[in-house]
Amino acid sequence: MGQIRIGRSKDNDITIDDASVSRHHATIIQTASGIVISDNGSSNGTFVNGNRINQESVLKKNDIVKLGTALIPWMNYVGFQEESNSLQTKLIKEEVSTPSPSPSPVVESSNVQNQNVQQHVIVQQVGSPSNGLGTAGFVLGLVGLIIFPTGIVFGPLGFIFSFVGLFKIPRGLAIAGFILSPLGFIISLLFWARVQ
Repeated sequence: MGQIRIGRSKDNDITIDDASVSRHHATIIQTASGIVISDNGSSNGTFVNGNRINQESVLKKNDIVKLGTALIPWMNYVGFQEESNSLQTKLIKEEVSTPSPSPSPVVESSNVQNQNVQQHVIVQQVGSPSNGLGTAGFVLGLVGLIIFPTGIVFGPLGFIFSFVGLFKIPRGLAIAGFILSPLGFIISLLFWARVQ
């Protein structure tokens, strides 16, 4: 029966660069009854559809698998085939020994252990990009616009932060701060001129 080892260590079939994943976190195994995921005594647990598994769990098509806090695209490595009203599955491993311009051949086999195939996949979780300077410029511009006297100080600061933030992605809040900061400064100046 075939198996795919998953964890943070480089000697796994699927390597996940995430601190919540143990070095040898879990194993996906093809058994006679289907595809099973087995937790290897990990620190942060293996979850199937939000439920932590104790030892192993049979995987069904479209189940959501999470190791620690990392979501695992396990269905990319398992082939599902419909045959005479019964669902059959196979593990799929990809040969990645040497990079070549042509796509690597995919080996589909119900007995992957007999194949001379090695696979290393690195999964990195990427958070959504942020623009700290643009956000700071927006907040300063907004405060300067809402609280009139502070716009004299916060307006120019917000304008500077927003201007620098325009050169980073995403630009949405930087553009808003670039517009709000001068408005807050002008309104605060008019407020001070009227009070004087």
